[in-house]
Amino acid sequence: MDLALVTLQQVGILFILIIIGFVCGKTGVITAEGKKVLSNLLVTIIMPAMILNSYLSEFDPQVLNNLLLAFALSTVAILLAMAVSFLLTFKMKSPNKKVLWFAFSFSNAAYMGFPLVKGLFGDEGMLYASAFATMFNVIVWSVGYAVMSG
Repeated sequence: MDLALVTLQQVGILFILIIIGFVCGKTGVITAEGKKVLSNLLVTIIMPAMILNSYLSEFDPQVLNNLLLAFALSTVAILLAMAVSFLLTFKMKSPNKKVLWFAFSFSNAAYMGFPLVKGLFGDEGMLYASAFATMFNVIVWSVGYAVMSG
């Protein structure tokens, strides 16, 4: 039951932040250029800092084994999503076929999920979530980039 309450609290906080961002955007408090700056700040500084912070802990062989398993399972999950996406788009004749394959293969859920993971599972949970984000970024910027660029 505690996890349900923490989840509800974290989702509530995210919802409030979304509403604040929406209101700030509509009222002009945050301009289009300001949105870009805040987004870059989030992606290049805040989230990497959260990930690095999750790695700052005492060494534990069991955590290392779990982390390696998280890397492996993340890779399998992403490759499976790519395979299913390929099957769904294989016979398409659309000029947007590559874009659809990319959209089906790669979600954009990691950054929004990090605060929830941190709230529910603490730094160790963030450590495992960062394994997924790491593999996601490696694959999206290698395979995904290669497919999209031709």
